[in-house]
Amino acid sequence: MAGGFRFSNAVSDIDKLIATYKKIYSHFIKWTEDNRYFNHSEAAEFLAQNGLATSLGAIGEEALARSISRGTTEDNKMDKSRDPLYNQHKSYSEMFRMLGWYEPGNMQTNFRLSEFGAYVAETESPEVLRKIVEINILHIASPNPLTNIKGNNILRPFPFIIKIMYELGGMLSRDELIISVLACENDTTESALQEAVSKIRDIRSHGLDALAEEMEALKLRQNIKSKDTLPNYTRFPISALKWLGIATAVNTRSVYAGKSVKMLKLTEKGKELGAALLQMPDVRYDSLLKFEPEARFAFIALSNLQKLDMMGFDISEYADVIPVLQEKASSIITAYGIDGNRYLFFGYQEASREDLHLVDKLLDEII
Repeated sequence: MAGGFRFSNAVSDIDKLIATYKKIYSHFIKWTEDNRYFNHSEAAEFLAQNGLATSLGAIGEEALARSISRGTTEDNKMDKSRDPLYNQHKSYSEMFRMLGWYEPGNMQTNFRLSEFGAYVAETESPEVLRKIVEINILHIASPNPLTNIKGNNILRPFPFIIKIMYELGGMLSRDELIISVLACENDTTESALQEAVSKIRDIRSHGLDALAEEMEALKLRQNIKSKDTLPNYTRFPISALKWLGIATAVNTRSVYAGKSVKMLKLTEKGKELGAALLQMPDVRYDSLLKFEPEARFAFIALSNLQKLDMMGFDISEYADVIPVLQEKASSIITAYGIDGNRYLFFGYQEASREDLHLVDKLLDEII
C-alpha cells in the first residue's frame, strides 16, 4: 500500500524558491560543466554564506558554526539528521528534483544542475518565470527517474488537485486536499477522480467531525504522530496555486453546514485550466517504455520543444524538426489521442537522464 505523497517543506515563498535556485545555479554551474557533483554540505555552506539559509536564527559563518554544533553528537560524531543547514538544502533538493531543476549525481546525496535549469536561471521576465513554474508544477509526477518521492504513489498531484476542485464546484480545504490527493495511491485508474470527489461530498454531508475522523484515520494508517506533519506537505502546493493565480484563499460557511472554513477557491483561470485538464491526455514515463525506443525518444524531444514554446521561449530554429518528431512519435501520439501540445508530459522533468542523452543524439541526427 502506498503512503502519502510528500511535498518537501523547503519554502512556501515561490519567489524565494526561484531566487535561491538562481544563486545556486550561478555558483555551481561551473561544477556541472566540469562534470563534478555537489552535495548537501557544499550547497548548504553556500546557502549560509550568502544569507539564503539560517541555523538557529543566524546567517553566514555563525550559521555554519551553529549548524555544525547542532549536528555534532555528545561523542563528537556528526549526525546530519540534526544539522539544520544540511536539512534545509535537502528539502530544497527534493523540490528542485521534482521540478527538473536538479538531476541526481552518482549517489543519493549529490547532484548537478540540469540542462533545463538554465532556462530558469537565465530568465528574468516575471511572466515567463510564472509560465515555467506553472508548467513545472503540472508535470510533477510519481514515480519519477529524477527523484525518489516518498510514499510510492502513482500520482500527478497538481492536475489531480485542480480537477477535484473543478468537479466540486471550485473549492477544496487543506484537509480535503490531504485525504483526496496526497493519500491517493493511484490517480491513473478510471475511477480515481470520481472516487475522490464522491468521498469529499460524503464527508461534507456529514460535517467537519467526519473530516477530522478521516484525518485521524489517515494518520493512524501512516503511523504519523504529529498533527503538523500532513499539513506541512500542503504548504508548497497551496502556495504555488495561489502564486500562479489558479486559486485564492477564502473563508466560507457554504460548504460545512454554516461553519466557517478556510478553503482554496478556483479563480476564472483555475476553472479554465480545470476544464482543460479533464480533457487532456496524461502520459506517464513508465507507460512510454512499452513503445519502440525511437518513438519514445522522439516524443520526449517533442514534449521538450512544445513545453518550451508554451513557456515563451523561441524554438523557431526547430520548426522543420517538429514535423519529423511528430512522425517518429506517431504511435504514441495516436495511442493517447494527442492533439497539438495539449497533453501532460514534459521530458526534461519526467524522463530518465539516459533517455535525454539519447534524445540529444536523435536531434543531432535530424538537424
